[in-house]
Order: sequence, then C-alpha cells, then structure tokens
Amino acid sequence: MRQYIKIWLVILFMLLSGARILAQQGLFESLYILKMTAMVRYPAERSSGDYIIGVVGSPDIAAQLDRSLTGKKVGEQTIKVRLFDEISGLASCHIIFLPDQYSKKLQRVLEAVRGKSVLIITKGAGMAKEGSHISILATGEKKFEVNKKAAEAVGLRLQDDLLRLATIVEGGTQ
Repeated sequence: MRQYIKIWLVILFMLLSGARILAQQGLFESLYILKMTAMVRYPAERSSGDYIIGVVGSPDIAAQLDRSLTGKKVGEQTIKVRLFDEISGLASCHIIFLPDQYSKKLQRVLEAVRGKSVLIITKGAGMAKEGSHISILATGEKKFEVNKKAAEAVGLRLQDDLLRLATIVEGGTQ
C-alpha cells in the first residue's frame, strides 16, 4: 500500500512540475513576443484597431500570453491574444506564434497569410529558413534566427536592435 502511495506522489509531483515548466515556457515566449512588438514596423494600414497576436494550437501558451500581454499597447493599439485551432482567420493577426509542436503547420500558415503583413514567429532552429520571420532558439549565443528577406517581402521592417540579436538566415520567402 505504501509503495502505491509513493508512486502516486511521484506521479503527482511530475505532473505539477510539468505544469510549472509549461507556465514558465509561456512566460518566456510572452516576454520575447512583447519585446518584438516594439522592434517590428508595419505598413500604415496595419496601425489602427487592435493588435492581434494569434497562437496556433496551444491553449496553455495562449493563456499565458493572454495573461501577460492582453491590454498592453503597441503604439496606440491594444494587444489582444487569440487561440487558433485552425488556419483560417490568421490574416487578421499582426503576429502569429507557432509553438514548436505545431511547426509542421508552417507551410499552411504561410499560405493562409500570403501577401499580408503578418509577422510569423516560430520556435526551434531551422524554422526561419523554412519561411518564418523569426524563430526563437532554445540555446546558443544568438537567441533568434531572423529571415529578414521573408519579413520584408510582406512589408515588415525589422529594426536593427532585433537584427543585432539574431542570426540572419535566408530561404522560404513568400
């Protein structure tokens, strides 16, 4: 009986630790995304209304971003966070965050927002070469990969401060 209690306590501890790690991950991403909002310039037609940050497929990260970012401002625009389970509707976003477990949807996301001034942020090495504009890296001296040409192709201007923090890559332009 005691052995079962110990096993359940270990399982409970692991579940609680996992939830804490997920919450910290969402906080990590929300801080990076908030900083990036100040380092990206959009065409004039995107400077009114709400500033929409869309998260594809991850309710936990969307909830953390919502808690951290909703109500903050980008210029005169108020940040709103939306969770998307499907690819439709993404073109209304200013930023789309694609967590690493959804990276296989990148090409569908790129197709859904083709020609629109939407910043696409992913996680993991190599994603910017596949066409995302910024990819957050887990390790290394440089914390981001940036596909400057892909961002410029959709009318986004990335500030020099962001570019200095990043490894610049090419590929996958829209």
